[in-house]
Amino acid sequence: MGAPGLESGAVQIVRADHASRDLADAARAEAVGRERDPWIGDLFDPEVLTGSLAIAAADPGALLPEEAALAARFAPARRREFAAGRQCARRLLAELGAGEPLLMVDAHRAPGWPEGVVGSISHGAGLCVVAVARRGPVRGLGVDVESGEPLAAAVRRRVWSEPEAQRLARASDLEAGRSAKLLFCAKEAVYKCVHPLLRTPLGLRAVEIRLEPAAGRFRAIALAGAGEGAAALVGAVEGRFAVRRGRVLAGAVLRPDGACTAPVGAPG
Repeated sequence: MGAPGLESGAVQIVRADHASRDLADAARAEAVGRERDPWIGDLFDPEVLTGSLAIAAADPGALLPEEAALAARFAPARRREFAAGRQCARRLLAELGAGEPLLMVDAHRAPGWPEGVVGSISHGAGLCVVAVARRGPVRGLGVDVESGEPLAAAVRRRVWSEPEAQRLARASDLEAGRSAKLLFCAKEAVYKCVHPLLRTPLGLRAVEIRLEPAAGRFRAIALAGAGEGAAALVGAVEGRFAVRRGRVLAGAVLRPDGACTAPVGAPG
């Protein structure tokens, strides 16, 4: 006979796994027919709500009093970015059924999401993009938007991991710069996705990104020196990217242990 309580524990694990899948199925069913954001909607599965807003269209006067007090010390351009993120995020949270809460920043300068919600905000090239989801079907979310301008050679060296630098050693200057910008964008999305769980610094050169251009997907690998616990989290991230209308965009999702909706293919 097995050890006492083993069978009960196994049943509990199975039930927990079924509950997680049920939540994911319910979220997908609820999302059917929902309008998807034209910038980042295709970077995530339907249970993730996505939105975007031109930063020029943001209204800093719509910030809640506590947010306005925080943003008062920002430069005007940064204040408008901050307002765009809160304005867009609150609309999505209301659609998610989480109300329109106060969105301050935590000790790591990340948005403080409501209980039971995961999310990510990014601003770049005049655009704000936001992704939110219920915690359960999704453990972590990361989104990033950057201008499509190639990265300068001096900056690339701070972005590339050793394997990435080797792969692009013979690329033209333009190709190397564009690739570096895409790798940077993907790494930013991965960092935002795993940081709330990891809570330790994760350097750009400590993560390797392997792109699948035909599929618009990427795989992330934590290299030596990434920090304890990083390998499992980073390796479990599902990543997608797009280049559209002069901008580079990336989305990253971390699902419950063992859950995967669309496996990323073998690295090339």
